[in-house]
Amino acid sequence: MTIKTMTSEDVRIRLRDVLDDVHTGAEVIIERYRKPAAVVVNYEQWQAWKAAQKAELIAEAKENLLRAKADPSTLTSHDELKQLILEKRTQETAPHVAT
Repeated sequence: MTIKTMTSEDVRIRLRDVLDDVHTGAEVIIERYRKPAAVVVNYEQWQAWKAAQKAELIAEAKENLLRAKADPSTLTSHDELKQLILEKRTQETAPHVAT
């Protein structure tokens, strides 16, 4: 797999080239103000990443359910659960940078 780094200006000018690169399996890191701002991957890679993320959440939920059945004192209150979900969403929206 090839990883390329480009400035946001270069991506703007050469978007078709970026899409061609990504289509062939490359990952393109887009820098803005000399800092990584985004990563472009092909759709299949993104779908696989989302599926893995979903599977991880399901496995975590099953593990928590088993733990709660074994020891009901480990149950999470509604307010605690809302806070955990908000924290998880915040982590998911944070920029991901490939190194």
